[in-house]
Amino acid sequence: MKKIHGWAATAAAALVLSGCGIEAGPTAETRTDDSSVSAAGSTRGEVDASFLRGTTTYDYAQSASLTDDIAVRDIAVSGTILSWSDGRSIRDESGVTRHAVLAVKVEQAAKITDESQREVAYFEVFLGSEGPTPEGRENDPAFRAPTAADFEHAAPVGTRIIAFGTPVDVEGTNYPESFKVENPHAGLPEGAGLFQISPQASLLETSNGGVDSMRVEPADLENWTTRAASLAGNEATTPQSPGSFQNLLDELGRSVR
Repeated sequence: MKKIHGWAATAAAALVLSGCGIEAGPTAETRTDDSSVSAAGSTRGEVDASFLRGTTTYDYAQSASLTDDIAVRDIAVSGTILSWSDGRSIRDESGVTRHAVLAVKVEQAAKITDESQREVAYFEVFLGSEGPTPEGRENDPAFRAPTAADFEHAAPVGTRIIAFGTPVDVEGTNYPESFKVENPHAGLPEGAGLFQISPQASLLETSNGGVDSMRVEPADLENWTTRAASLAGNEATTPQSPGSFQNLLDELGRSVR
């Protein structure tokens, strides 16, 4: 098992749902300017995948290659970030986990569950967890998870992305009784499916044409980039190599039908 990252605000207790443990960890420092979540057409900025990963970790099952990850996901697409929106929250007696909805304007679709996903696909991205807030510190950023606007600063609209996922039980129908889903359809158009983003296949193109992940450390992508470079016949073997993102796009393209 490898480690996936996420945010946990101060005093947040562990919340476990659908096989993913979210551990209490260091303080979350949210962005403090008043920018709102953008719509399509915003100017693309620099990618900061380390901010998206956060500072806490939990286990995930690693895939050996991008092609192998396609096999275990229900949706596998690439394109550009269309928008970020605040999504649903899941609460229990120990705290709350917050999520964003990431809309991807699809350019390549290797796997979909509905024809609408050839145009736009929607992914749930974990923002962070919050525990009880001490009296008098209700407005302290140390006790709040980042927002979708914070994540958009780190992965702006227009950024090229590879995103795979599995279906989300939006209403929490199969969740334990102690879990309450708040605003289950927040950030989703009516009738749209929502997919939990893959730990490894949540890939962003960096400014030099390399690749970084919203969920896992770049070292966890080295097998992927090495294989993709071999398929492409070039030397972009590491996530930091210019052209490594394009190699992964090309590998995804081999599975497009």
